[in-house]
Amino acid sequence: MIPEKVQESLTLALLGKVREMKARGEDVVSFAAGEPDFDTPSFIIEEATRSMKAGNTRYVASQGQPNLREAIATDYRERLASKWVTPANIVVTGGAKQGLYLLMDVIMEPGDEALIPVPYWVSYPSIVKSVSGVAKPLACQEANGYFPTAAELEAAYTPKTKILLFSSPGNPSGTMIRETQLKEIIDWCAKRKVYLLYDELYERLVLSPERKHISALSLVDESASEYVFAINACSKTMAMTGWRLGWIAGHPENIKRLTAIQSQMVTCFPGFIQDAAAKGLREAEGFLEPIVKAYRARRDLILTGINSIPGLKCIKPDGAFYLFVDVSAVIQKKGWADEKDFAAKILESERVVVVPGGSMGMKGWVRLSFATSEEEIKMGIERFRRFCD
Repeated sequence: MIPEKVQESLTLALLGKVREMKARGEDVVSFAAGEPDFDTPSFIIEEATRSMKAGNTRYVASQGQPNLREAIATDYRERLASKWVTPANIVVTGGAKQGLYLLMDVIMEPGDEALIPVPYWVSYPSIVKSVSGVAKPLACQEANGYFPTAAELEAAYTPKTKILLFSSPGNPSGTMIRETQLKEIIDWCAKRKVYLLYDELYERLVLSPERKHISALSLVDESASEYVFAINACSKTMAMTGWRLGWIAGHPENIKRLTAIQSQMVTCFPGFIQDAAAKGLREAEGFLEPIVKAYRARRDLILTGINSIPGLKCIKPDGAFYLFVDVSAVIQKKGWADEKDFAAKILESERVVVVPGGSMGMKGWVRLSFATSEEEIKMGIERFRRFCD
């Protein structure tokens, strides 16, 4: 048998379990999904269909089609204040997850270390492990949005440190990094020659109007971008999770090296999907406003509801569609073992699905996705209240 290098993604396993339960007709409220509950916009589907019918079903460039890379580069220049980005700075990937794997596979040698601020997306440590790297969780302060300071990075640094990896808006915290924090991190990475893998998958889903997403590429020019990569995808903002289309942006020489590996690894990604993604990027502002408004209303609903339950404490998310909840007081009161016990018992007694936070580096916490209807959220809050009493 082949060796078991990593375990299956916990969130995907939970989603599979939810589908099975619903197929059996069980009355389940799922807060597990890291997936938009709205459909891929029809004009994106129509563009994919048009492209296929036009014959765009053959090999395309391993780096990505020129029209998609131009659409991505234009977005960086015009919306994200990264004025130097051109199509030469972009390589198309099979979603953000494959992009992260590609980067780590190229950068890391066996035994090299990746610093991962806590809490983190559940897949980060497993991707590091899959390329024979060592994932080093880095405890950070809530007051700093769980993002690291230069002093914390310096204390964790060793000669084996090759990568610093985090997301903003954060999954699972929903916190967003401030410009001064990000600039300090970029400067530290350049000094220590550590590659920053900046995951900005949720950057269009900003729920607090007073906050603004800061692109790492807006804080450097091309000559100073050697140690900075931005990773993004169409998955969350365009409801294209199953389409598997993402990208990496960075220094053109680094992009050339990534493209060379990409050409040997996957050849290319479907041209008709790239045409659809380019269309979506060009027209995103036209359909995203009501979606962000809906997520904001859901955020306020679930935050108010969960905070009203004695023993629960939440981080207010400024972006993405997750609520990270400290359930340690309830665990202690009930005499349970940990957050996995909490998740198992609320599923058994109330048919509510949550993601245990230990898989994201924080024991005693659970993650709730509010990428679901307000009706489901209200029902889930009442079940939480009954369960925690």
